Parts: sequence; structure tokens; C-alpha cells
Amino acid sequence: MRDVVELLQTHSRSLALVAGGGGLGAAARWGVELGVPSTLGATFAANVAGCLLLGVVVTAGRTGSLVSERARLLLGTGFCSSFTTYSTFVLDIVQTRPTLALAYILASYAVAFLAVGVAAAAVEWSGLGQEVRV
Repeated sequence: MRDVVELLQTHSRSLALVAGGGGLGAAARWGVELGVPSTLGATFAANVAGCLLLGVVVTAGRTGSLVSERARLLLGTGFCSSFTTYSTFVLDIVQTRPTLALAYILASYAVAFLAVGVAAAAVEWSGLGQEVRV
């Protein structure tokens, strides 16, 4: 038990960032659900947008010069993990007609991978992911 307490004390700031980002991501996900009329569409939109954001955060943070470790914890681990919803994605598939479910799976993975690739390429192209030299 003492080890757990020490671990929490050592990482309390990181835990707060992840939890805060998670709360914001969950609230944003709920907002998408309110704004998009279908569950499939809302899940698709949230997952693609989350992949795009995560692609930017990870690529721009690769050198640590643009996106700090704290920002990665807040946005990547916290926000994106709550905003994107794999469990809802799977539930949507199970509750959908087989042909639509297959199309949804293929489209979700294709567009999500594309979103990460586009985000990474945009960051690289812009030079934002480059190490800042002083």
C-alpha cells in the first residue's frame, strides 16, 4: 500500500493532467453525440477527429520542442482516450446490419489511418515537429 501512495505522490501532476484531459474529452464526445444525428456518424466523427488530433500531438511532440510531455498527457492520453470511443465503435458494429457494419469498419479504419497520416505529414511539412535550435 505504501508503494501505491508513493507512486501517486510522485505522479500526481501527471495523473491530474490525464484525468483533466479525460474529463474534457468525455464532455467533447458528448457534444459530438448531441450534434450528429446518428450514433454511427457521431462515433465515426469523434474517432476520426481524435486520430487527427493525436497525429498532430504525437508528431509535433516527437522532439519535445513544440508539444511538451504535459501537453501530451493532457491531450493525447487524457483527451483523445476519452473523446475517441472504441467500445462504442464495437457496439455500433454489433447492432448494425452486417453489410453496413462491414462498410463502417472498413471506412472507419481507412479514414482514421488517413487522418493520422495527414496530420503527421502536415506537421512535418510545416516544420512544427522539428527540434528548435537556439
